[in-house]
Amino acid sequence: FLVHFDQASKSLAGYGLDPNGAAIELWSYVVPAEDEVLAVQKHAGGAVDNPGIIRGDGSVLVKYINPNLMLMATRNRMGDLLVTILDGVSGRVAKRFAHKQSTGPVEAVLYDNAAVYTFWNAAHKRHELASVALFEGEIGKRELNLWTPRDKNDVGGKDSFSSFDAETPQVVQRTYFMEDAVRALGVSSTRLGITDRRVFFGLETGSLNMQLRQLLDARRPLKEVTELEKKEGLVQYQSQLPFIPVMTVSYNLTVSRIDKIFSIPTRLESTTLVLATGLDLFFARVMPSKGFDVLNEDFSYALLILLTGGLMVAAVVLRGLVRDKKLAAAWK
Repeated sequence: FLVHFDQASKSLAGYGLDPNGAAIELWSYVVPAEDEVLAVQKHAGGAVDNPGIIRGDGSVLVKYINPNLMLMATRNRMGDLLVTILDGVSGRVAKRFAHKQSTGPVEAVLYDNAAVYTFWNAAHKRHELASVALFEGEIGKRELNLWTPRDKNDVGGKDSFSSFDAETPQVVQRTYFMEDAVRALGVSSTRLGITDRRVFFGLETGSLNMQLRQLLDARRPLKEVTELEKKEGLVQYQSQLPFIPVMTVSYNLTVSRIDKIFSIPTRLESTTLVLATGLDLFFARVMPSKGFDVLNEDFSYALLILLTGGLMVAAVVLRGLVRDKKLAAAWK
């Protein structure tokens, strides 16, 4: 399958191949002539290790994992920003959002079952960010057992996925405002997808930041966090999205005019390589969930060798003692 965006006609079209190998148009999405196309973004892809979220009460929220998702942002003649999340294979619209009196520049990133995009709110004169999460449904805490028939517990249980028969996902969203303008967005990528995926922000100030997953969670409760929500790691919703200084990937360096952020997996699951491009280039090794598979730099190798050697000597000595004890017992 192939998706093509024609800037001249403001149309987004999906193509497939017929039995003869010729391209045929499967669907098209045409933007009105008076509207302005601000952004078109595809899914970042990557491995997904955990397809569900365990809630505090034991139930499971099944993520809507669709690597064919795309995002298109347009601005209509009324001055409103329209953001459409659609399937790039079938052309079906998963969700459409409208932000009154808002415009670009729009930066967006889609990954796993989430989408994050930024824009300018002209009514409130501030930079805003929207976080979106998509889910297939929920499995109750008593439905995951050997006695429940599969037809009554089929959420997330399909062996394969098809964009043509996929159900409409359940969508949640939260919107925040920020002090700084965002020039580029990216997302971390690791080999197996076990490490938490973090969104990278290239700011107008020349800073490259990494944001915590908990702060971007679209399910942040509006009211005071309950005990069950605390078990999930949810934090109460706040309208302002802060950038934590210790999460600054570029340290005290200024990376001017960042326009792209790339993330490349490494052999270590905890580590990803990040490249920010623009007027300057910045490259760094980042551990989003810390180095859980890497020994600390102050690790005592000498002590490890000493303990290993001691255990080997003890095993040899004990083996001899046990042999002598068995021999002595046999002669009694």
